[in-house]
Formats: sequence, structure tokens, C-alpha cells
Amino acid sequence: MNVTFVGNATDPERDPLTWLWSWDDGNSTRFSTASGVSQTIVDYAWADPGTYNVTVTVDDTLCGSLKTSGLFRVVVAPLPSQYGWVNGTVRDAATLAPIAGASVRTTPGGYGDTTNATGRYSILLPSGTYSVRASHVFYVPETRASVIVATNATMGVDFALVRARGWIVGTVTSSGGGPVETATVRASGGGREFVNQTDAQGRYNVTVAPGTYAVEASHSAYFPQNVTGVAVADGQERLVDFVLVPLVSPGIDPLTAGLIALAVVIIIGAVAAWLVVRRRKKEEIPAPPPPPPVSPPSGPGPR
Repeated sequence: MNVTFVGNATDPERDPLTWLWSWDDGNSTRFSTASGVSQTIVDYAWADPGTYNVTVTVDDTLCGSLKTSGLFRVVVAPLPSQYGWVNGTVRDAATLAPIAGASVRTTPGGYGDTTNATGRYSILLPSGTYSVRASHVFYVPETRASVIVATNATMGVDFALVRARGWIVGTVTSSGGGPVETATVRASGGGREFVNQTDAQGRYNVTVAPGTYAVEASHSAYFPQNVTGVAVADGQERLVDFVLVPLVSPGIDPLTAGLIALAVVIIIGAVAAWLVVRRRKKEEIPAPPPPPPVSPPSGPGPR
């Protein structure tokens, strides 16, 4: 049985990415995605029962740095004596387009699968009666009750999910004037994170699930800015603008700023060294000899 995995990565420069999936059985899968693509969907099936730790490593092949995910543990169990399948497709209720990356899970047992690029899923499970639930971060979940799975038979269960999403939009500009291009805007809330970047006009548009978020705008040349408590309802568009302060004062390029900082450090070091030497020399000057004792004045003796 194939298991579907979805990998997500964020690259500030939107470079082409190389993905390496390691399956912990001596095999791996490597492929590349084009510029601007930040998600991959891959299927894999293990030949033998066991516990496997899956990782994905992402490389933009330009910066010389690799990022590896945490371990995702997969338990491959031997087939039960009596089993069947639940197969189907998860689609958008409005457009009927397939939904990739949707989670389909059963109760009881927690058997499940994730839809592939065509919206298909397949669950192998013991014979019995189940509730089957399909969910996706940008849709309202849907549950089908009393799904009967017969031995060596396939039960088809399709889903049409209703969209549930909103948008956080706005512009990122510099306090010195003008838009900030390629700034990263990150919305975090409810254990989820949604990311996008600004265009040449400093505009951004982040699609989020309904909820409340902390929104941060950041760029390597600016101090980051954060806005909290941004509530987004289904179908709502929230406007959040940012004005970032440059790390370097306007009119001073980074190289000049670096040289100025280096000169200040050198001057401070020289002054400190001069004070130490001056203090040492002062301590080395011998103290003047004590004055000679003063004798009492002589006068006429006793008569």
C-alpha cells in the first residue's frame, strides 16, 4: 500500500529546490522543483512490516546549506486476516477540482491516508464499520458515518468539501520611503503558519484558514515588525500594512556602515589602551623621599 507524503519548504529567494526523501529502508527518492514551487507530494510503499523514520532534506543548491525535517515515524503492520479498502476522491465542492494534501481518517482505528495530486486516497483496514472523515486546512471537514468495509472488497467514499479561508493582505514599505520587495510575511496561529513574500510594489497576500493570527513582516535589511490579534473570518480579507525601519540609516550603504563601526571599535580600543598605559606609568613613578626630621630650635641654656 502506498503512503502519500506532502513536503513544504520556504525559500526567501524562491530558488529552484532539490528534495531528498529518505525512507529508512535503504531507499530514497530525489527530485527537483522549479523556481517558486514550495510543496511536493510523493508516494511510497514499504516491502516489509516494521517501523520507519522518514525525513526530507531540501537544498536550494545555491547557498550551500541544507535543511532536514524532523523524523516522521511510519509503522507498517502486517495485513490482518480479514481486510478491505476504502478508496475515493476529495474535491472542491464549488469547482470540483481535486484537493491535494487532504487528510482522510477513520474512526475507530485511526487508519488514514493523504490525497495525492489528483485528490485520490486509499486506505487499507480490517473489515468492519467505520466513520470516515476528510479534512483540509482551507476547507470545512466532512464525515461519512456507517461505512461498511467487507473482506477483500473496496468501498468507495468520495468527498466534496466546502471552502473555508480568508486573506491577510497589505503592503510593506520602508520608513525611508518606497516599497520593500521580497519581504517575508508570516501569519502564525493555532499551531499553523502561512507564509508569502512581497512583490516589487511591496504588496503581499497570505491565504489563511479562519482564525486569529500574529503577523510578522521581515527582511534582512530591516528590523522586523509584528502585529498580533489579527482575526480572519471565512471569506474575509484583513488589511495589515507594515512600515519597516532599516538596519542602516538611509544614505549610508552597508559597507560604509561597517567601516564606520570598525573605526569606532578601533578608537574605543585605542583609548582604553592609552588609559591603561597612563595608569601603569603613574603607578611606576617612585614616590618622593620623605622630608628630613625637623630639629627643635636651639636657644640659651639654663643659667
